[in-house]
Amino acid sequence: MITNDHKPFLDLTIADFDAHPIWYDFVDDDDIVVAWDDKVQLNEGVYYCKADFVFADGTTAVGFIRIVDNEVLSIAVWRPDRGFVDYSLLAEIRAWVGQTADHFAAILGRSSEHVFPLQYRSNIHGAVVTGQIDKTTQSGMRVVPSSSETT
Repeated sequence: MITNDHKPFLDLTIADFDAHPIWYDFVDDDDIVVAWDDKVQLNEGVYYCKADFVFADGTTAVGFIRIVDNEVLSIAVWRPDRGFVDYSLLAEIRAWVGQTADHFAAILGRSSEHVFPLQYRSNIHGAVVTGQIDKTTQSGMRVVPSSSETT
């Protein structure tokens, strides 16, 4: 079920993910996302799911994972002073936009040794999706819920 809560993707904040943990790319406009409150398994498409991150040094952050057709393709970490800081898991996208693991870590105000490997965890309507990303991750990660728990 798509709710009436929609907004431009670039206007999303962590408060939006607190209110609605999952957002979906609106089919008619790639720049608009819609809160996704359906309690069933995610369909094909592009979803932004709230996630918790644990960096290599043990510190934590919040943000989202971007799932495209049931594959995690990027993450974004929330920084109150900058908004979401995105990191693609796809090597070809990182090369195209000039993104490196060191650059991503520097934007977060850290060294890459303090950030990577990082772990993510997202509770998608009771299905917990987890993964680990290191500096050499080259491709997306299939979404395989590791367990179920009550939301």
